[in-house]
Amino acid sequence: MPNLPFDMSPNPIEILAQHVVSGLNAFAQKIGVQDDEPMLERLRRGEYRLAPSSLSEINPLFEEGVSRLVELDQSIAKIEDAMQRLKRTRTCFEGSSTIAASLFAPIRRVPEDVLVEIFSLYIEDQEEYSFSLTTYDTASGNLAPSIRKLSLHAHFDNEEVLDFVRSQPSIDELTLKYYKSRSEGTVSLKDVLSYLTLSQLEDPQNTALVPNLRRLIIEIFYPDYSFQTLPTLARDISEMVKSRASAGDRPPGDAGLQAFQLRFFAQDCVQDLFSEICVLLAPLVTSGLQLRLDTC
Repeated sequence: MPNLPFDMSPNPIEILAQHVVSGLNAFAQKIGVQDDEPMLERLRRGEYRLAPSSLSEINPLFEEGVSRLVELDQSIAKIEDAMQRLKRTRTCFEGSSTIAASLFAPIRRVPEDVLVEIFSLYIEDQEEYSFSLTTYDTASGNLAPSIRKLSLHAHFDNEEVLDFVRSQPSIDELTLKYYKSRSEGTVSLKDVLSYLTLSQLEDPQNTALVPNLRRLIIEIFYPDYSFQTLPTLARDISEMVKSRASAGDRPPGDAGLQAFQLRFFAQDCVQDLFSEICVLLAPLVTSGLQLRLDTC
């Protein structure tokens, strides 16, 4: 009889589960079930005014019950904590299985959270990864417009990235990480903000970048010198937010930008910048805009 190429022994996980269940059953049996009928009978007859010493002789649980309950609660808490860790591990394993299965599925059927991870990696690491225009067009063409969240570095100087972002109108949460790049021709911080500013005179031929944005996070780790003064930076940031959050020309039901967070590299002048932005955006905050300013 030929040797089988796979293991016919029981599943190790199933064996471990059986041991755990057996251990819990033994733990429950160890607690034991008390016979309360003698005490109930005494209570029915009105014999409830007993000295503590007499009660302990009749039922030892009177003295040790409290301490045992504390021990049981501590033990059960440890078991429940272990079960929560097991469930979290199972969830992580399910995510890994989903990613592995995505290798065999058309890109239009890949789950949304996996798509976000894939394309966030491509966009954030452009200095390490490069793609031809054909490759990017193919990916954009086959990708269903269902991405909701995107995180990217704003030092891009590649129109393919902008075209890809414009091809995903479903994006409603954007995290933009900006730091000054050493390569020539990279987009300045001023230009990055202009890309995100919705203008009433915008060219109809130029599709707005992330038109349905609801939540925007900008992290400025190392600002460049495209802004000569902090008031100018504060003004441009505020104008961009106003263009996204103001309900003036928006159709009914379009709430616009609802939350804006700015994280700025800690400097002596950062509080002045934050104060200026707070003043400029005060009317929007009063109207419900969620504004958060932090240092990083």
